Amino acid sequence: MNFSKEEVLVVTKATKTLIVPKGIKKLVCIDIGLETLILNEGIVYVSCSHNELNELIIPSSVTHLNCSYNEIANLMVPDGMTHLDCHGNKLTELIVPNGMTHLDCHGNKLTELIVPDSVVRLHCHNNGLTELIVPNGVMHLICNGNGLTELIVPNGVTHLICHGNPLGDLSKYSELIKPKLVSLYSMCYEIVDKSNIPKCFAGVDEVTCDGCKNKVIKDLVYVSYKGTVGGYIRKTIKCKKCF
Repeated sequence: MNFSKEEVLVVTKATKTLIVPKGIKKLVCIDIGLETLILNEGIVYVSCSHNELNELIIPSSVTHLNCSYNEIANLMVPDGMTHLDCHGNKLTELIVPNGMTHLDCHGNKLTELIVPDSVVRLHCHNNGLTELIVPNGVMHLICNGNGLTELIVPNGVTHLICHGNPLGDLSKYSELIKPKLVSLYSMCYEIVDKSNIPKCFAGVDEVTCDGCKNKVIKDLVYVSYKGTVGGYIRKTIKCKKCF
């Protein structure tokens, strides 16, 4: 996103109240002790994280918003927003409009979440979710630390972290055949018996190529998690010979 100097406002001086002037399209006011923020009509990009806001009225013109680490309990998200980072607040409900592509709402108090089909990147970990329907377009999914008992992962997911959920049925993961990383650390250790783990899962000491079954010792996942007690990594990979 390109803005002229006249359209950008960066506030670094501590202030409790900020009224954004007309004509500003990009606002950055991070960690300045802000308690009240009044946004102008026409603003597009807002980054106001690490403040003390307990409410925020968002103009319909805003497409990108980062209001993480505030005290916000209610947030009305306009239809035109595509990128929302509201993690670390006090939200108990969140209505996500169609057209949202990037959503980070982790670390709130959400017990339910309806995710639009447009979302490709979803971070909803550390909430109180017991159900989650993941749209087919999602490629990056982090949903650990909830109360999910079932999780159907779309084929397009390339990064998945889902530990810390009481997931009992892992059979659906056997269909995850595209190159991807699934972190099941602590979930497998605490909940899933090793004999019930599908063949596509292997202990961290058994990272292999899915094509020829040769060991892939230099794989990033192997290096990162080698020696992790009880942790299991599912990594569908192909060595250079089989790629």
